Amino acid sequence: AILGGIITILLATLLHQEGFTDSLMLGVSLAIAAVPETLPVIVTLSLAHGVQKMAKRHAIIRQVTAVETIGNVNVIASDKTGTLTQNRMTVTHFWPYGKEIHKVAKTKLSANDTRFFKYLGLATNAHLTADDEPDIGDATELAIVRLLDHYDLSRTEAEQTYPRVAEAPFSSDKKTMATLHRTPDGHYLAIIKGAVDRINFAPENWEQTATAIHDQMTAQALRVLAAGYQQFETDPGENWETQLTALQPLGLIGIIDPPRPEVSAAIRAAKQAGITTVMITGDHLGTAKAIAKDIGILESGQQAITGHDLSQMSDEDLAANIADIRVFARTTPSDKIRIVKAWQKQDAVVAMTGDGVNDAPALKAADVGIAMGITGTDVAKNAADMVLTDDNFATIIDAVAQGRTVYQNILKAVEFLISVNFAQIFTMLLAVLVGWGAVMTPEQLLIVNVLADGIPGFFLSRELAEPGMMHLKPIPKAASIFSNGLGKRVAVRTTTYVGLILGIYFVGRFVVSPDVPSIGMTMLFLTLAIGSMLDIFPIKTRGRLNWSAMTVNPILTGSLLLTMTVIVALATIAPLQQIFQLAPLTAGQWAIVLGAIWLPMLVVETYKRRQHRHELAPWRQATLSDSAE
Repeated sequence: AILGGIITILLATLLHQEGFTDSLMLGVSLAIAAVPETLPVIVTLSLAHGVQKMAKRHAIIRQVTAVETIGNVNVIASDKTGTLTQNRMTVTHFWPYGKEIHKVAKTKLSANDTRFFKYLGLATNAHLTADDEPDIGDATELAIVRLLDHYDLSRTEAEQTYPRVAEAPFSSDKKTMATLHRTPDGHYLAIIKGAVDRINFAPENWEQTATAIHDQMTAQALRVLAAGYQQFETDPGENWETQLTALQPLGLIGIIDPPRPEVSAAIRAAKQAGITTVMITGDHLGTAKAIAKDIGILESGQQAITGHDLSQMSDEDLAANIADIRVFARTTPSDKIRIVKAWQKQDAVVAMTGDGVNDAPALKAADVGIAMGITGTDVAKNAADMVLTDDNFATIIDAVAQGRTVYQNILKAVEFLISVNFAQIFTMLLAVLVGWGAVMTPEQLLIVNVLADGIPGFFLSRELAEPGMMHLKPIPKAASIFSNGLGKRVAVRTTTYVGLILGIYFVGRFVVSPDVPSIGMTMLFLTLAIGSMLDIFPIKTRGRLNWSAMTVNPILTGSLLLTMTVIVALATIAPLQQIFQLAPLTAGQWAIVLGAIWLPMLVVETYKRRQHRHELAPWRQATLSDSAE
């Protein structure tokens, strides 16, 4: 803007068209024309509106820039439990060691089964509350205490008989939990529960037999836990956990955590939008694969690997193969960072979910970190860009749709404002070069920039999502803002305005009212101001312009009518005419202006339709797909 102003001052002075003061005003005018004063405000309003819309859909944005980024995400790495599933775990099957698999039913338990369930209850920290209050505890442990309740057993009563002495809490690394209890006869009892492949039980046939039962359960998408115990004659002391070398198995339980009803549709929507969904879970590979297939994440030809497999791969190998892997099972929080970085090496824009303290680094590393609002820790929420208040994967897809809408609205504002600013710059420069001097005053330029274009531009942020939005591929990370035909549309619109308004100025000054610059200036001002407002309609929709598209945003239409009224008032009310250096027009001159103001709208719409056969073809296909659905 400053450079353009200096150039204009030098041109006007060297050509002896204006005095230095007038040349300075020309420079100021060009500087004003070059700066889209309202664009930063419009961008901010668009982002803020997106934040409000997302909040109503259970997505709280902590970093405003994430509104735009989430719309361009092409990989979502999601936790399974509670995000893809309901986190309403229920024990449906159990296998007492050495017997057959049983379904949970209202039948009488044997003495061994009763002991099995009581010991399981002792190794939990969850407990049931009154009917009108939420139960307290981890979802897995709540499933266990509900199992006890189903069989009229009580964890509280069991702990009165076997008071707890010590606990080795669960961790994502060891995937087990153990508790130590004093028995009624004064001895000690250690109970352990956890992943089948992380507990070494004493019987030699345990591993082979348990693996077969485990695989049967995981094939049914059940999460499997093993439980066992070890007795001590005397107090094993502080290092009791290291002495668990003679564990006896109690058996296995199979827990179902059903997928959320809406998650399959959300994953299909993500796929249609060009987004890859990846499941990351601490569950066994068999369970993870069964659920991933059920909800549509894992398809034929795609891979599922474990955290151990991941640890055997170098960062380069992982990056080379990451596009084929859809399920990561038995992972640790540190694995998430490697997964994020591997995708980012493929130029992907990655959204990563997490809820634990150890997930914070991965949430920071992701392009969009998404924390769980219900189960998430404060550390995870503080590290995230977005927080899901319902912990629901489908909410992420809703946020993507809103993010895409915000991004497209920003692009529409850029197209609407920048092309008029470019037109003003070239008009001022060309007018100086041909010897016409200043064809618009700084005040008139400000009116066009702030009032005629700025106010309607504010309400572009209220545009709704266009049909087909979620059938388009994400915009590549390195793509220019002027890609996908936007640069060409700006050039066409700019060229149209430069030719049109200079032509109108020529007609007004040299044809209909010879040597009266104010007539030409007034006709130019009205054509530019009103014409640029009218062609917001073909800009606001990527589809073909129709009545529905023109009226879908009534607040925008209202702002256009109000602003046009003000523009006409400036050109017709005498005191305002004097302030803005405008002149009254005759009926014939008004007829010329009213005919000219429609030309930019027609040119933009015609060129856009041509682009639909070329650069904007994906928009057309996406709209057709959306309509077919």
